[in-house]
Amino acid sequence: MRRMRDGVLKHKWARSFLTLGILGVSVSMAAEGVNNPPATTNRLIYEQSFDSGPATWQVGRAKAEPPHWHNNFLGEHGGAYPLGWEKTGGRSGGYVFSQSPWWLDDNHPMFMWLHLIAFAYSDQVKITGRELRNATVRVSVRGRNVVLNGTRLFFWIQGQGGGNMRNWALTSRPIAAELLDGAWHDLSFSLSNDEHRWTFMGYGQSLEGGSNTLDQVLGSTHVDWGFLLCGVQATNLPTGRIDLDQVEILPKD
Repeated sequence: MRRMRDGVLKHKWARSFLTLGILGVSVSMAAEGVNNPPATTNRLIYEQSFDSGPATWQVGRAKAEPPHWHNNFLGEHGGAYPLGWEKTGGRSGGYVFSQSPWWLDDNHPMFMWLHLIAFAYSDQVKITGRELRNATVRVSVRGRNVVLNGTRLFFWIQGQGGGNMRNWALTSRPIAAELLDGAWHDLSFSLSNDEHRWTFMGYGQSLEGGSNTLDQVLGSTHVDWGFLLCGVQATNLPTGRIDLDQVEILPKD
């Protein structure tokens, strides 16, 4: 997904989910109303409760007027819009939501077609250059009337690697069942620099060129990151609403 500030978010797709290894990544799903154990604030790399609004978090939607991203095969330009926001109803206050219909990003056909559900820029959230290797991401998610139609939600990160923008999806930790019961789920997963836990999303029309770039992206060159709904079929689009709350990034112990 090479969609930096000027617009184009390039991902790669089109591999069967059967090829994605499900490796050991810790996940915590709590009953509704129960939070993850609190983190020590001064250790946090990043924290966002969404109690005061969506902050700088965005979603990819169809956008006719410039500036916008590339024109997909459906004839729709994409663009970034603020996530929706509710003042109450989250884990402990406000929360954000991403509502269909979403723009279809077809820039990574060798990986999968996808929707950009929620993302943030490292510079806007003031973590540019921060060490993310083996950091832990915590997030609360909830699906509202979600119909996945074969898609899965993945954490994704983009940054400079080997002289070009590189995109990686954490395909060892798909998020799917957690979106189907209407309840909040507290998830936790590691940003391991082990490339076997991720899938390189490609560059141009090739899946080559990604080896040995994840460490650099996680180490300091990350530009943007967030959540992608991957495996989209143009004739059977996913629908519904995905809620997010209490995003935290903790450094390696």
